Amino acid sequence: MGERLNLAVDDGVGDMLTALAGGERKRGEYVSALVRGLYETQAQAGLPLETLQYAVNGHSGQLLSLSGRLTSLENQMAHVSTQLATLIASRA
Repeated sequence: MGERLNLAVDDGVGDMLTALAGGERKRGEYVSALVRGLYETQAQAGLPLETLQYAVNGHSGQLLSLSGRLTSLENQMAHVSTQLATLIASRA
């Protein structure tokens, strides 16, 4: 079993973390992987932690953007699928 932590975060960050992790029950695993990767990268590269944090923040923004685009495409596909089903039903 892992280590248990209680954290205070800014408003909305819990929801963002849930979205990034892919579910509420996956948040701990996501944070663990994020911190472990950041720590290992810092140790290997010898870069200041602040520099790496900026890089992670940039990648997080890109992931959120891609997630939004994927959701939009999924919605468009659902709409097209509905239109196609309606068309097929009307010709039957």
